[in-house]
Amino acid sequence: MSRPAVQERGDGTGRRPRVGVFGGSFDPLHNGHLAAASWAADSLELDSVLMVLAPDPWQKRDRVLAPVDIRWEMLVKGCVANPVLVPSATEIERDGPTYTIDTLEVLGGSQDLVLIIGADAARRIDTWHRSEDVLRCAEIAVVDRAGELPNIEERGWLGVELPRIDISSTLIRDRAARGLSVTGLVPAAVESIMRATGTYREPPEPAD
Repeated sequence: MSRPAVQERGDGTGRRPRVGVFGGSFDPLHNGHLAAASWAADSLELDSVLMVLAPDPWQKRDRVLAPVDIRWEMLVKGCVANPVLVPSATEIERDGPTYTIDTLEVLGGSQDLVLIIGADAARRIDTWHRSEDVLRCAEIAVVDRAGELPNIEERGWLGVELPRIDISSTLIRDRAARGLSVTGLVPAAVESIMRATGTYREPPEPAD
């Protein structure tokens, strides 16, 4: 599984690139994901944002995800319009459970990382695997659509307040399962993949 090259907005000064890390199951990738990542890139003046696909996130083992190869294809094709958003297969290529700290340790080194998370995740970050190391490896940027950024100033975190976008992967899966349109909710390329593969479509009931 090939990984697109990172596109950097370097200034030619030799400074270390400042790179966002935006993880998710992307089941499927939707326009809300893209808007949040793009908004964070601009607000935080990031050189690029790595869109890290989580193949089997431990938080979502209560439901079956779409096949990882289909989610990866949707992510790659859905990010084409914005070269600042770079799909990353880092977690797909690693065996075993996927933890944020492992990803940050792989991606760090020659670049400064900014971990982009939602407000709900920010409230739970202290329960994460090796949470202290997560905070050591990356700056934390909290994006929020409800105007309630959790105590970011006292923790020294960055805040990105987004306009409200009422799109969720759950909504899209539900609409697709019922045969309803998802146009405008996902990139056109993602919609085409969903249609071609039948992903999220409910199988027809057997005939009596």
